[in-house]
Amino acid sequence: MADKPIIALPRGEYDARSLVLADQEQLNGWPDVSGSNNDLSPTGGAPIYQAVGGVGTPWSDTLPAVRMDQTPANDQFGGNANLGQVGNAFTLFAVAEATDLVGSGMAFWGSLDGTVIPTGPLGIYLFIKQDGAVGLVIGAPFVTLLQSAAGLVSEGDRVIITARRFDTPQNPPNTSGPCILRVNGVEVSSSSASGWNNLTPSRRVGVCNLQSTLGFPGLIEGDDGLYAHLIAYGSAASDEEILQMEAFLNEVWFPGPWVPSNEPAGSVWTPSNG
Repeated sequence: MADKPIIALPRGEYDARSLVLADQEQLNGWPDVSGSNNDLSPTGGAPIYQAVGGVGTPWSDTLPAVRMDQTPANDQFGGNANLGQVGNAFTLFAVAEATDLVGSGMAFWGSLDGTVIPTGPLGIYLFIKQDGAVGLVIGAPFVTLLQSAAGLVSEGDRVIITARRFDTPQNPPNTSGPCILRVNGVEVSSSSASGWNNLTPSRRVGVCNLQSTLGFPGLIEGDDGLYAHLIAYGSAASDEEILQMEAFLNEVWFPGPWVPSNEPAGSVWTPSNG
């Protein structure tokens, strides 16, 4: 079994395996298991626990999941405390199934208030668009949009998404360093410098409030999907730590070799400790 790496400055970790609920029971909160006391609370709709052996659709025969649906209400989580100063350096991980992208895509991390200034949205946003592209927005006034090709993720695909930014002073001032976006262990987009730093994005899972008029995806809210594991750090994990975390998450949530959505059908991604 791949060991879970110790990465500096944990800001929040939400693991469906930590929930002790009945099948189809509505979540009153999603505890933070990172030790940072940044629990999530429902801020819209009624996120549902999908228990193993229940009538719902769990992650697998041995693993549960949290389901958020667009109907009858836009399910999402938020909280009063923010993720800490993750705007300079951060690492984000998300494990999920894109059950239905047609409604509005799928949102993982987003800003609580959705504040928008003339040059773009403030905050840090990680999401899958309706067209299957995986994206990361780092907010204004110097906005960075990292995005994969459309169709990278299809409905029903299960993915491990990783985003990382280094804290390296750049020109213009108040921007930060290199940033990467990975899907299922493969880098799909990168930037040598990235948007505004000193951001303290509030925790919001299930909504990314972006501005479509500026070329961003618009409002991604109310997902149809299974959320298995979400993790945020206020530091830039090393390449080795990222590989180790992806191997760990792969072994937990995808027992045995599997076919990444962005690799040829004949290839499989196996844990790094093989």
